[in-house]
Amino acid sequence: MDKLPLLRRIYGGLVEGGALIIAEKTLAETSRVQDACTFPYYDYKLVRGFSAQEILDKERQLRGRMTLWTERELRAALRRVGFCELQSFWRSHMFAGYLALKSGQSVVREFACDLPPACMPKKILKNDLLYA
Repeated sequence: MDKLPLLRRIYGGLVEGGALIIAEKTLAETSRVQDACTFPYYDYKLVRGFSAQEILDKERQLRGRMTLWTERELRAALRRVGFCELQSFWRSHMFAGYLALKSGQSVVREFACDLPPACMPKKILKNDLLYA
């Protein structure tokens, strides 16, 4: 499933100043780190009462059905559809939660070239100095 069209529909349905709360299973930035994180997560599930067969079955069910992004890709996708303010609020194992706001009126601590046109602030904050 391509998540970008869904994020666009959600963004389009929000009023100005509206918020999306999203929690996603994410990938590590590299396969080596992904492997280092995956097996401790399986151990965590085992301790919580899941059987090895249940863990394997769940992995098979999700394979090819769930599109996973790194956190960097998730943030980029949220910005691409127009969300201007992102705040991480939760993280556990390979899961991350973000609050994404639809608002073009705030001062954003990013380079303007990284922002979609709708998010361009009237004033830019750079090195803690406000430029108009």
